[in-house]
Amino acid sequence: MRQTLDRLGNIPAATTTETFMVRQRSTAIGETIRGPKLRRIAGATIIELARYGRQFTNRSPGCKIRPADNLVMLGSHAQLDQAMRRLGDDDAEDATS
Repeated sequence: MRQTLDRLGNIPAATTTETFMVRQRSTAIGETIRGPKLRRIAGATIIELARYGRQFTNRSPGCKIRPADNLVMLGSHAQLDQAMRRLGDDDAEDATS
């Protein structure tokens, strides 16, 4: 029991949040929040969506992603990096190469 409690104390240190703004050329535009399969593929979870200055927590999984949406995601650093690559646009990799 003590080992389990000790491990629980490490969970907040292993997770973080990241905000991602959906760019005009993102491959995720038009997909639903469930569509990019971030939780299954990357392990990250969208916990909030901000659109036109309004924040929406616990959006329906059927909510469609639009340009300029801000997605607040929860996960480890590696999970969030992978999720942001999945949500990125086709030109993002070309710009960094």
